[in-house]
Amino acid sequence: MKRIIALFTICLCILCTASCASGSAKQLAMADAQYAAGEWEAAISLAKELITRYPDAEEITAANEIIQNANVELDKEKAASLLADAEAAFSAAEYEKAMQKADKLLDTYPNAKEVEAAEKLIDDAELAIKRQQAQALLDTIRTEISVRHSE
Repeated sequence: MKRIIALFTICLCILCTASCASGSAKQLAMADAQYAAGEWEAAISLAKELITRYPDAEEITAANEIIQNANVELDKEKAASLLADAEAAFSAAEYEKAMQKADKLLDTYPNAKEVEAAEKLIDDAELAIKRQQAQALLDTIRTEISVRHSE
């Protein structure tokens, strides 16, 4: 559905700017349409192409803004994805993997809204690992006691 809306928006922008003589304006309209549709990478690609093809165009500032804003949105999506991956690993009792994903989020996106949740997940994973270690030690002690009682 998202792609259909993006294609429709692009077609609409192309039709609206068809009378415009400026190729850079058309390129900016397409980048804008991709941005509006949430297609961040496509918007960045089109805006960069505009800058390369039309280095003296008046649309350069707007193209740079699209690139900057789309990168911000991409970072938000990537941070959210890392947190989701970390939570999934934690739910699967893959605590080391969960901590690695959460650490990557903290290192890569230190200002993301997911930072607090990632920090809590790391704390919870560390606690779960300690519980596993304690249980393993307890199991070893029980086994040793059982062996000694059977002798």
